[in-house]
This record gives sequence, structure tokens and C-alpha cells, in this order.
Amino acid sequence: MSTAGPAPAGGADARPRFTFLVHPLSEVTLRVFAARGLKWDILRSRPGRTLEFMYDAELISKVTRFPRIISDLGTECTGEIIGIPTLPRFMLEDQGRAVDLMAHAAHELGADADLVGLGALCAIVGSRGQELAERLAQPVTTGNSLTCWAASETTQILYETLSKTPRFARRIVVVGFPGTMANAIVEVLARRGLPVEVYARRLARRQAAWLDAVRENTGAPIPVWDDLTEAVRGKGIVVGAGSIGGELDGADLRHGTVVVDVAQPLDTTPVQRRRTDLLVVEGEMVSLPVRSGDEWRSFWSGLYNLSVGQVDRRVFACLAEPMVLCLNGRPESFSLGRTVTADQVEEIGRMARLHGFGVRDLFHGRTPLPPQTLTEFARVPWLP
Repeated sequence: MSTAGPAPAGGADARPRFTFLVHPLSEVTLRVFAARGLKWDILRSRPGRTLEFMYDAELISKVTRFPRIISDLGTECTGEIIGIPTLPRFMLEDQGRAVDLMAHAAHELGADADLVGLGALCAIVGSRGQELAERLAQPVTTGNSLTCWAASETTQILYETLSKTPRFARRIVVVGFPGTMANAIVEVLARRGLPVEVYARRLARRQAAWLDAVRENTGAPIPVWDDLTEAVRGKGIVVGAGSIGGELDGADLRHGTVVVDVAQPLDTTPVQRRRTDLLVVEGEMVSLPVRSGDEWRSFWSGLYNLSVGQVDRRVFACLAEPMVLCLNGRPESFSLGRTVTADQVEEIGRMARLHGFGVRDLFHGRTPLPPQTLTEFARVPWLP
């Protein structure tokens, strides 16, 4: 479970402060990060030539600040985002060097933070944040608990809305099992009484026993598929909850399927996201507290939102988790390692709601999806 962290650092600004480490997902975003830090080596390089800078600690830079996040309860926190100049492939190819970069960034640019949050593959490498936590004085949280909560909330809203139309297939298939987020989402959805199914290419004895325990505790049948094509043939909602993305690459997604793509890197492909006969919904978009108004905003925060696919006044759940913990006076290693429990997911969700965070809108990319759009999609007589 969670471990307590140190009290807020205090000083001239006594508000709890978080530092969020993230890497760019593409070369375009890498150049946005470089522009903020005036890293001319990257900015002057030709397309495709930025790869030579992938492990250069001198190119780590602050990307943006969140000057003032205000809770519905009136508490406040502040924070900043630090960019690690390494693309996804390099994060995974040499995890030791990636953790070195993250530790350097936290020591040099986030030393006065009360909590270090991790985004995208920063939350995966080094045993899901554990190796970094061993090297820092501050607690570290991966954001996986709030990401699972946001994905579960999104899936439940979709299911309840789409079920109002008779053509919708009332089923939810979770892809990415076994995995940190997929496991937690399966259990949360089962606890909520939703008809959850699982795709697992292989199911070891320990994983099968875990599923049996969830079935017994929730009364949910939880069918298991070992063939992805068969798993998604029945349409309904497919939850892409892989840890490193790409889980639905090559999947035969049928006309009328709704996909919840949980986290960055995405499990769907660009081609799948462009298909008009599929509906791909962002799985971890969280609205900021209403009381924050525009106090969170800076020029670079708006540019950062645009470059990573966030929508104005909303952030991905992995970024919201350190905000929630700081606002709640609990800057701690809440999500760390390979296991996230359903209890953790619901606990961070209760904290998030208390402070005014929530899944108040659904999005296809940056495009809002009102309930009418969802039901109209579900009413189309899609081919079998």
C-alpha cells in the first residue's frame, strides 16, 4: 500500500509542490520541450538527427509550471513539469540510463519538491518507479492509481450512456492483462457490477488464481479470451490498458466498436483513431478543480497541453495524481511498483472528487463527445 512521505518543504512558499517528470512521445514534442529550455542543439538539428541527444543530461529542462492549483476545499499546491529528452524507444532500450536521467532531473531541477510524479514511460522503467524512489529523498508516485480510476470512470460513463441504445453490445473487454493497470481496472469494473471480460495471450497459474479470487469476491464471471480477434469480434467497449502501448496494433476492431485508450503511449494506432466506424475515447483525461479557474495557467502550460494532447483545463490522470496528493496533504509514494489494488484506485478517486477533480467530459483526441454523439454512434446499424 502507500508509504508516508515527508511534510511539505515550507519556506517562503508553504504550498506543497510537486515535480512531474515526463519524456516526449515524438520528435515534434521533443522540439517543443527544447524550445522551452532554449536547447539549441536540438532546435538546430535536422529531422531524424535528434537521436544523438537521447541521453544527454545537459538537455533536461523545465517545460512548464502550474503556478496555482486550487482545491474545491480551498487548499493549494504548485508544481512544474521537467522534460527528459528521450523518446519512448530509448526509454525502454536502456532503462538504466533512463533512470539516471530522471534522477539527475529530480536532483538538479526538482530538489525542493515535496513529491515527484512520473508520466508515460517514466512510470514504467526502473521497476515502475521503485529504482528512482530508492535514489531520491522525496517520495515518488507513478500516477497509475488515478489513471486506473479515470479509465474506470470513463468506461462506466460510456457503458451507461451507450446501453440506452438497443444496438450496443453490452460487454467490456480489457486488453493488457496481466499488467499493472489492466489488473486494477478489471477488478474495479467487476466490483462496480459491470460485465467485464479479459484478453490474455497467456495466463499463468498465479494470474489465473488472482482472477478466480476476483470472481469469488465480486460474483462476476469474467470470461477470458486467448485470441485477440475473437475477443474483440463481439464489439462493445474495448479497454486498451497496456503498460507500454501498442496492445491493439493489428487488432481486427469491428465496425461500431468503442475503444477506451487508457494511457500514453497509446494502445491504438493512428489509422484506428482516424476510422469513422470506430470511436476511440481518451481514457485518462481529468478536469481540474473549478476553483482553479485560470490560476493554473501559464503560456507554456497551454503550449504543453497542446503538444501532448491534453485539453484546456484538463490534464492526464498521471499528472493529476501528484496534484491530488499534495492538495490532500499526503505527498507520498502512493502508486509505486507493479501492483495497484482496486482499493488504492477507489481511494485516490475519492480524494480526487473531494478536491474537485473528475471525469466530467469525454473526448476523442481533443474533440468533446457529448452524450448525444455517443448515442447516435451506437444507433448506427453497423455491419455485423
